Amino acid sequence: MKRMASVAAALCTAALVALGAALPGLAVNALDRQLEQESTERDNGAAALALGETADLLQMLDLFGSSPSEVELAEGVRLDEEGALQAAEELIDAVGAKPFAPDSAHASPALITGTSTDAPSGIVWICTGNQSAGDAQESVWIDDASGKAVAFFLQTGNTTLVVSEDGLPEEIESLLSYYRENGEIDSAEASIGLYDELSSEYAIELKRTDENAAASYTAPALLMEGTLLFNLGWQNDALAMPS
Repeated sequence: MKRMASVAAALCTAALVALGAALPGLAVNALDRQLEQESTERDNGAAALALGETADLLQMLDLFGSSPSEVELAEGVRLDEEGALQAAEELIDAVGAKPFAPDSAHASPALITGTSTDAPSGIVWICTGNQSAGDAQESVWIDDASGKAVAFFLQTGNTTLVVSEDGLPEEIESLLSYYRENGEIDSAEASIGLYDELSSEYAIELKRTDENAAASYTAPALLMEGTLLFNLGWQNDALAMPS
């Protein structure tokens, strides 16, 4: 009996040792499962937000101009990286800027949301690149749903800054044409604000006149010598229209 008790005690001790050795691995596996579940829930929540409350183009312009919160995403809904870069090139071509150098261009999606609980949300593609080696990086933000730009910073090379007898600067006229050709926008007009010999600011008013969903948004555009910036949030307070 004593021998059997000794064997049983030894087996019990060995089992406890084995269980103790296994516990860290079990704990790690349990934690991995928990983190994976939480990550999946967050991803699903972001997707549901983007798909359930997607803003239209005018809302996206307004949302982006208000300096929204931003969360990186693994993929878009309508566009992929190639499609986003193609949409960015269409904008670049429309305003007369040089295209991105192929080896410098890349794009990544992000979910943007407003600060209020009932604010719309949407996905933008952040497209960046250089015109050539050594140039400063330029950026175009493309709305995933419409494929249209909601903001950009580009080098155009044009040196005409303000309204003249010939009308608006070429870049501003081209920008208005770019939005007039979009089905979601019925009119696009520009008014000049502050200007001097180095830069000029414009208010770009975009309207949709549909009876059921009439809306408008006025975006700031800043034209400096050879550079055009559109709807970047930090400009909003600087844009002062004459009374």
